[in-house]
Amino acid sequence: MRTAVLAPLVPLFALAATLGSSHAADDTCFKISDSAICLAASPKCHWVGEERDCLDGPPPPQDACRAHGDKSICNSDATLGCGWDAARGCLAKAD
Repeated sequence: MRTAVLAPLVPLFALAATLGSSHAADDTCFKISDSAICLAASPKCHWVGEERDCLDGPPPPQDACRAHGDKSICNSDATLGCGWDAARGCLAKAD
């Protein structure tokens, strides 16, 4: 009797196990709240400091000029080609 009750449940458990393992492989970066662990978890992960979160995929490109908070420093940076914008701050000049 017990075998007859458990027999239909075995395929359901097997299906749940395979779905769970494939889902876990996709979420390598999910729920990691430490930057060092995030970067060491996988080369596919990147850390977002503002959100304190580990996300999948490569980090989005960033404008290096955004680090300059002062107009005089921004305009004097000839290496990166930065220029000051009154509304948005320091940005890379468009070529």
